[in-house]
Amino acid sequence: MIFIVFDRKGDWADASALFGSNWVHVDAHGDFRLGLQPPLGVPARAWINQLATMFCARSGLMFSWVTFANMARWLAAAMNPEPTERLVFPDFQLILDLATHLPKTAFAEKPAYLEALCQALHAVTLASGDLFRCFSGLDVERDLISQGLRNYLKRHNRLYQSNEQAS
Repeated sequence: MIFIVFDRKGDWADASALFGSNWVHVDAHGDFRLGLQPPLGVPARAWINQLATMFCARSGLMFSWVTFANMARWLAAAMNPEPTERLVFPDFQLILDLATHLPKTAFAEKPAYLEALCQALHAVTLASGDLFRCFSGLDVERDLISQGLRNYLKRHNRLYQSNEQAS
């Protein structure tokens, strides 16, 4: 079982007593990164559809879905010329950079679709800080389950595992 605790006050000093020795501290404003890459075993095309649906639905971008998905597909293919089991994947900032530097109709049927998408991407990159700025972030299977870690804890310091530094 995995627990994610958002410790905004920094007062989870007794986490060892509560969770035992198999837990991790992370700082969402420091070393912790969430990538947009697909979970292991999920095809990139299917994952991009889900990612586009989640992002665009949450942002109210009904008509920008195809634009977002096509840009993410193009970037993922460009970043993985010889795909392996674990892909590197574009982050929101790279998708925004692509959207702002190409002609407005390169991926969008109408310029208004791209403009709305750019506004939402700009908002998420500003609001999330460095949280999503990576091409391969936290992978629950690789980073927690396969290491025997049961609990995940957001803390105010550095990423570490029990008393040992995690990579």
